[in-house]
Amino acid sequence: MPLGLLLVGKVAASSVSLRAGFRGGLYSGSLFLGCLLGALFIQALGIYDPIFLADWTAFVLVGMGAVGAAIIGAPFTMVLLVLESTGDFPVTLGVIIGVVVASTVVRLTFGYSFSTWRFHLRGLPLRGGHDIGWTADMTAASLMRTDAHTVPLNMPLSDLRVQVPLGSVKWLFAVDKRDFYSGMIDVAAIHDPDLSEMTETLLAADLVAGPPRFILPTQDIRSILTAFTQARAETLPVVRSAENRQVIGSVSEAFCLNRYA
Repeated sequence: MPLGLLLVGKVAASSVSLRAGFRGGLYSGSLFLGCLLGALFIQALGIYDPIFLADWTAFVLVGMGAVGAAIIGAPFTMVLLVLESTGDFPVTLGVIIGVVVASTVVRLTFGYSFSTWRFHLRGLPLRGGHDIGWTADMTAASLMRTDAHTVPLNMPLSDLRVQVPLGSVKWLFAVDKRDFYSGMIDVAAIHDPDLSEMTETLLAADLVAGPPRFILPTQDIRSILTAFTQARAETLPVVRSAENRQVIGSVSEAFCLNRYA
């Protein structure tokens, strides 16, 4: 009973403190709540069979790790904390199980740890560790090349062959009369010998391959790599905005992968 009252009191005090905006660490508070929860659980088991009370410390540590992982969102930290503190591998194995269960339940029911949710309240849309630090700064605007080659859709194939020799570039970006991006053209297809008899009748628009997929300057590197997967392309253009699709550059999947690695 005293443990239950202490647990309720600690939860209430922490809630009031956080709601009022007081500064305080979640780390030590979550560990204390976990210890209380583990102790209360083993105490309840001891009522039915006192033999469980022999593992009091193990249950307290499992509770500490599980609650800490759920609130702080650092499961490996909890496991290593117990391992370094006790050096007891069987207890650490129990903590691993508790941490995995707690983290999975939180992810499936709430979506994020409590610490991550507090960042959401401050306007920082963090989803995981990859959103913190350098990856957020790696946008298409900083990764793109500005020497993208554009050609009008109505350019004849004969002029294309003259202006774009084979081997000069690999892809061209076709644009319409408003200079808006309309699709990609494979330079190898321009110089296909089978098209030699139709150089005067074929236009750049006839050689556009696939739908006009593009990347925005503000997209981060993770969304860029996702766009490459969806487009099944090795190069994509960067346009000014979704409404103003003027080509301002291009990014390649190989370069993005190297930078990300």
